[in-house]
Amino acid sequence: MLRLETEFITSDLQFSKFDEKGLLGITSDTFDTKYVGQLSYYRFSASGQLDEIQSVGLPTGGVGMAQSSRYSTFLLTAHTDPVLRLWNLDQLTQPVKRYTFHNMSAEDVQVSPFDGEEFLSCSKDSSFALWTMTQSEPIFASTNEASFPFLSSQYHPQNPSLFVAAPMDGRLELWDRKELKRIYTVTPPEDLIFSCMAFNAYNEFMLSVADEYGHVYIWDLRQLKKPVYHFQAHGLAVCQMKFNPHDEKLMGTASTDSHFHLWYVEGNSRHNRKTKANDRRPSSDLLEESEASNAISGMDNSMENVDVQCLKSFKTHNLPITTWDWSVHELGLLADAGSDYSLFVWNFVNSSFDDDESQSDVTNLTNIGSNESSSRNHASPSHTSS
Repeated sequence: MLRLETEFITSDLQFSKFDEKGLLGITSDTFDTKYVGQLSYYRFSASGQLDEIQSVGLPTGGVGMAQSSRYSTFLLTAHTDPVLRLWNLDQLTQPVKRYTFHNMSAEDVQVSPFDGEEFLSCSKDSSFALWTMTQSEPIFASTNEASFPFLSSQYHPQNPSLFVAAPMDGRLELWDRKELKRIYTVTPPEDLIFSCMAFNAYNEFMLSVADEYGHVYIWDLRQLKKPVYHFQAHGLAVCQMKFNPHDEKLMGTASTDSHFHLWYVEGNSRHNRKTKANDRRPSSDLLEESEASNAISGMDNSMENVDVQCLKSFKTHNLPITTWDWSVHELGLLADAGSDYSLFVWNFVNSSFDDDESQSDVTNLTNIGSNESSSRNHASPSHTSS
């Protein structure tokens, strides 16, 4: 296990998509009743240590980050103030562009996996917005009818026409990206207070949603009347949940109860697997609140034998976990951070980490990646500094 102390509480932590030895972190804390933070770029050294190679202080707290799917040096950040910021990781000194629309702090920012210049943001001001990096104003924005804050917005990993916006009351708003219209609203179970959600990149119909009480609900996008599976994952709120980028049946959840759980999620489809994915892809035609939605919610088009098992439980922190991430470059490698001003990196594949231990040796990190440097695409969209 590798442990690193941080000056502030890490609010988001992500392995670099392009640099196989890179790790990005953004922090937030209060100082004299004012939010402050830091944006950091770490790299694993040849000896397996985690070195901070760049960092910049922030005049506001950091909430979240989103890496471009096209440009290796571009990073978007969301903050405790309403301003979204675009950074160049080659020179992490000041933002290259700022985006202003929201009236309150941002809750989430996500870059499209299909268009590396387009991104979604959502805010406590009950709005979400669709942007392109080259423009200072949103392409589109919408406000929650019941004035609930939007806590998350995510693109579907396989369908470029679909994204989901999630307000705090747990209702999931499914939107058609091309038509820019809401095509379906998923009604949650009673008393659900949304905390986070995750698409399964390998199973286009699976969406997992977690709440502030530690429950996880698995939805089938063809059967939106009720979840196909529901279980108690943690004793307290689930702060982040993600499917493994290397195995469609592995899902991780982290909680304010200080535990990280590794789950095996089995969800077979009754639908003929030989059918082309594009023919079964959720779209506005399929998800309209009409007879079309009923046509895809039948038993013949739903997941069967959904089963979830906890494979292992880890406790790396003595205080609530705030964020975590999988590595897309190495199987089993993950990192998490907590309110105890520390972050940990370990590999669960080789781990003998017991639940009651918080300082065990988990893995040797000296073999992370095979190249000292990664090739970078330095192309960039046209922009103006603010």
